Amino acid sequence: MYYNLKSRYPFAKILLLFGLISGAILSAIFSSMLLGFSFFAIIACVGFLWDQNEMPVFPFCFIYQFAFVITGYIFYLVYDYYPQLIFVRNIDKAVFFSVIGLIFVFIGIRFAFSFFNKAIVRNRKIKIEKVQYYIPVLFWVVIITNILNLFVGVNPTSISSRASQFIIFALSFKNVLVFLLFLEILQQRRGYKYGIIAFAFVLIPSFASFFSDFKYIFFIIIIIIASEIKPVQYSRLAKKRNKIIILSFIVVLVSLFFFALYWEGGIKGDWRKSIGRGEVTGTPLEKAGQFYGHLKSAHSNFDFEDNLESLSSRLSSGLGYFSYVVERVPRDISHEDGALTKRALEHVFKPRILFPDKPSLGGDSWLVRKYAGLWVAGEELNASIALGYIPEFYIDYGIYGILILSLIYGFLVGLMYKSFILVSPSYNLYFSVSSIFLLNCFTAFEGEIAKLLGSLLLNFIIFFILTRTAGRFMHRRILPKFKYRETYNQNNQISKNISSIKFN
Repeated sequence: MYYNLKSRYPFAKILLLFGLISGAILSAIFSSMLLGFSFFAIIACVGFLWDQNEMPVFPFCFIYQFAFVITGYIFYLVYDYYPQLIFVRNIDKAVFFSVIGLIFVFIGIRFAFSFFNKAIVRNRKIKIEKVQYYIPVLFWVVIITNILNLFVGVNPTSISSRASQFIIFALSFKNVLVFLLFLEILQQRRGYKYGIIAFAFVLIPSFASFFSDFKYIFFIIIIIIASEIKPVQYSRLAKKRNKIIILSFIVVLVSLFFFALYWEGGIKGDWRKSIGRGEVTGTPLEKAGQFYGHLKSAHSNFDFEDNLESLSSRLSSGLGYFSYVVERVPRDISHEDGALTKRALEHVFKPRILFPDKPSLGGDSWLVRKYAGLWVAGEELNASIALGYIPEFYIDYGIYGILILSLIYGFLVGLMYKSFILVSPSYNLYFSVSSIFLLNCFTAFEGEIAKLLGSLLLNFIIFFILTRTAGRFMHRRILPKFKYRETYNQNNQISKNISSIKFN
């Protein structure tokens, strides 16, 4: 089977209309044309990125980044003060520049899609199979590759400080298998018990982390469920299934929202202090049990408004700092004329293996201190406060830097995303690899550009090689070993009369 060049966007018109209506309503309610424009623009971009032949991972990443732009602004319009900051300057301009930056990232991605289809796909035949993997075997592969997470906490820095990023991304490839398992379960509409066990197996040890790693499995589930939502259904059975899918999607979203409220409002501070004091010890499974104790304590002290403000503070700090940058640059500090971009490129194209004396990037707080003029916590407190890649584009070249560099960044991300199809043996493996790649590298609106580009390139190289080697090796071993695969596709049990026939 060959790669289909025709990409259709069934949600484009629906979301375009929804964006117009929601933007007009929000503009009227909050008396803010900027808020209405922001929602319309991002929702429209999401519609033209939601390709029915792909996973909706780009729409998810765009909405996730947009949350870091708009949450603080809505909070400011409702409560008349900005979360975490005493006052903000030029917040409207910061929001506008951020939204424009995301729009040009979107344009860059669409250019990359068009370039890839015209310049690469049409000049070569890409053979890729549309198959269904054998869920029980895939389940055990997921269990085996994740079982150490229950008993051993792997610290890549302790293994090798120079190769820590390489180790992190190589280990994250096992999330490709998790994604693939859930995708197969939902598409085949069978094996739900395997999905429940695997979900618990991956989720529980994630609670032992210093960070909110538990959100990752929810992101995977949200993207896969969203891929099954169809804008138009004709049969009664299909409409019923669509309703169940949408309901499941809402349930997972609400669950993640309340997890975030508990984490930011009640667990995060105490949990990290306990880890810092050495009070959280044992295996990841034992640490997860201690996390449950903190969760119960947070539940008993749960206050919705306070937790909501804490969550809003976490999602809005980067935009708040950007408002100060817009106020100070270029009035007090001149544009850097590409110094930050040059620093990022030097970091990317000077690998530490070849340049062992290359200085470490360190924390990001110095950017906030220098360009926003705010003395935030830094490396002296083992903290790193991010500013964001779009503010850095502005610092370098102003609004023209946002437009041009965002366009290039989007083109680079889109091209890397599409390139995985060149080495993927099946559509679903391609979907899984490309989705985990974007979740690793394209969700950080507040990411520092040098670190973003470095992780983007390194993650791409590692995943490309692993897909070409380990992916193809695994591909044949998790297929049903029967000549008539449609028997497995249609029935839970495989008939005995073909059980001895090997797949050719």
